[in-house]
Amino acid sequence: MADSVSKLADWVQLWLQGKIDEQRLLEQLPPPSASVAYPKSPSSPSIDYEDAFVSAARRVQELRQRIEASETSAADIAGELVALPPDAVEEHLLREPSRWHPAAVQSLVQLAREVVTWDSCETVRRADLALRAAWVFYAYCHQELGSAALLHDQRARCFAHQGNALRLCSDYSGADQRFRVALEALDLGSGDPLVEAEVHHLLGSLQRDRRHYQEAREALRRAGWLYRSVGQLQDAAKVLMNRAQTEREAADPHAAVGIQRRAIALLDFQQEPQWEAAAYSNLALFLAEAGYGTAARRALDEHPLTPEADVRHQMHRDWIEGIVERSLGCYERAAETLEAARQGFASVNDGHRFAMATLDLALVQGALGRWSEIHPLAVESLSILHSLDVPGEAVSAFMVFQRATAAEALTVAALQQMRRSLEEPRLWRQREEPS
Repeated sequence: MADSVSKLADWVQLWLQGKIDEQRLLEQLPPPSASVAYPKSPSSPSIDYEDAFVSAARRVQELRQRIEASETSAADIAGELVALPPDAVEEHLLREPSRWHPAAVQSLVQLAREVVTWDSCETVRRADLALRAAWVFYAYCHQELGSAALLHDQRARCFAHQGNALRLCSDYSGADQRFRVALEALDLGSGDPLVEAEVHHLLGSLQRDRRHYQEAREALRRAGWLYRSVGQLQDAAKVLMNRAQTEREAADPHAAVGIQRRAIALLDFQQEPQWEAAAYSNLALFLAEAGYGTAARRALDEHPLTPEADVRHQMHRDWIEGIVERSLGCYERAAETLEAARQGFASVNDGHRFAMATLDLALVQGALGRWSEIHPLAVESLSILHSLDVPGEAVSAFMVFQRATAAEALTVAALQQMRRSLEEPRLWRQREEPS
């Protein structure tokens, strides 16, 4: 065993140095069946499973005690690694491999998740650090336990979060590749339902963005079922909210309403109070788009934002308020609210929502018969978009709207179609090149 541990450790060092890829490293692992001593026939030698279990359990306990004896928390350990320059990572990982126990890897994954909405490249980097730490711990400390299942669980999570980061910068081919590896790792893992649920939840978001709605539904249903099977109702509720958004984007707001209500019934707002206003804001949006403006108004009135809500939440709520007012025929109030929302979005460099609020305001002006006011609105908005940090593809798409207003060829139906086109998330994501 000592010799095999040493050999695998050598291979891990080669991988850390970039001299081999992970696939080559995986080839050095024993096949899954080789690490489990099941008798293959009644004539096989008898195995004392109780002794084998006690021996393995003793080693696990000793390892746990060593981990708990560490004076540095897993979060601090992870933070130290994240802060290092790239050329110092390998030495730091190998200096004390036992530090990279599962809790430390989990902390690295959490650090990756925390920055995903504003720095996809950094998420990919941190998830890669988590992957490296998991390999080091397995090769130097955990291999003696006789199973690589935990390593594969960690690999699945790392690759899924990398795939999600690539999704958020619209690198769908890169995301697909990461998720393929994540799913392969799940097949080799321990069968932990929480790991599988997390991977399928993120995969569902990718499929939704790609407008593969049936595949998104399947992945999200799987994630929700797994979370419920182990009593994680809060996570199951968040999956339902993702499913509701999927149905909305698939042009079925009625289905979105039903699923969102199921999510709200599961959510524990005492545990996470910040989710209450967000959940009911989305419900109001779905209700308004399904033609239930009065119910949408009631959902907003009964669940106001908390005083602690940040300015972005307030802008988002104003935007939805404007859509709800429009659905109720309160056009003057809708115009006032949507104008406040779009100016707010511009002030925080949110080009996507600024454009959406602008189209919603144009729809209100069309309903009021103020078609002549839409062209100046489009010209002003295009100028603002040029000043914001948005992709050129999104600006080009918005120019279609501006040209249509100049040609005086607008109808409500044409505005609605342009709004659907501009809502495409892919248009608004800066293409980055995460490594």
